Amino acid sequence: MPLPFLGNKFSPKKGPPRRSASLSNINLDAEKRVAEFGIDVGPIKATLGNFVLELQDDGEWSLETGAGGNNSREFQKLKKQCLQMSEENNLLKIKVELLLDMLSERTAEVHILQNENDQLKKLSIKKR
Repeated sequence: MPLPFLGNKFSPKKGPPRRSASLSNINLDAEKRVAEFGIDVGPIKATLGNFVLELQDDGEWSLETGAGGNNSREFQKLKKQCLQMSEENNLLKIKVELLLDMLSERTAEVHILQNENDQLKKLSIKKR
C-alpha cells in the first residue's frame, strides 16, 4: 500500500565523472616530466669517504670528474685488489669442492671394503 505523501520522487543527483588520466608522473620520461612539472633533479651523487661517485645514465657508478688523482689511483688499486681476491676466492672454492669430492670417493671405497671384509669374516666363521 503506497503512501501518497512519500511518493516516488527520490532520485539522487549524478556525481561528476571521474578523471580517467592518472596524475602520477612515474610513467613520464625525463623530458616530459621536466616540461610538465618543471623538475630537474640533475645527476645523482654519493659521497663515500673521500670518494664522490656519480650515477651514469647506463646505471653504473663512476668517480666524479674533477676528483683528485690520488683518490682515482687509490680507487683503481682497490678495484684491482678486489678483482684479485675474487679470483682467489673462486679458486679456493673449486679446491674445496675438489677435496670434498675426493673425500666422498674415499669414504665410499672404505665403506665398500668394510662390507667385503665383513662378508669374508662371516664366510670364514661358517667354514669352521
